[in-house]
Amino acid sequence: MALLSTQFHDIYGLDSTMQGLIFLTIAAGTILSALTNSVLLDRTYRRHALKMGLDPDRKQQISMRGFPIERVRIEIGLPFFVVGSFAVIVYGWMLDYQVHIAGPIVMLVIIGYTTLAGFNTPSVLLIDLYRPRAAAASAAANLVRCLLGRGHDGGGGSNDRCHGSGMVLHIHGARAISYPASLVGVHEVWCEMERTASRKRGR
Repeated sequence: MALLSTQFHDIYGLDSTMQGLIFLTIAAGTILSALTNSVLLDRTYRRHALKMGLDPDRKQQISMRGFPIERVRIEIGLPFFVVGSFAVIVYGWMLDYQVHIAGPIVMLVIIGYTTLAGFNTPSVLLIDLYRPRAAAASAAANLVRCLLGRGHDGGGGSNDRCHGSGMVLHIHGARAISYPASLVGVHEVWCEMERTASRKRGR
């Protein structure tokens, strides 16, 4: 999204005012995500808790010992990452083929929605896993995310001019799919080991 303003100026001839208004499409997606993602997280959490015979009372915290909280959160977050990555790929090729401006605008709404929902879910999971140190865990995650994002955007301009928006965003989208998909398995194994160790300590 770092090249959004220049891309719409070069391809569609938008002036600076219209380029600024294009960012409102991403804002619309993120606002919609903020309104709906928490509801999805709560419903999924409640469904899994009831399935295990637990009381999902908001005033009481369920013990994470034996509760597969990572699966509950990933069940919501991973699909958003995948859909968002495919949306980035489609958005890039739309710009490359210079389709009607309505196409990229719709994709920006989808990207805004799925990006916030995808990144919000791991943040909630971090708080679930590190309740006593939730602030430190969130700060560390945000620092790493910002550094990775800056590295992603660093070569975006030169690559876009050399290879075109379609190929560059195709590579970024494919990479974005591979990251969470590869981490899910590692995270599940780690959480299962943590639960096993916690049960042993509780004996």
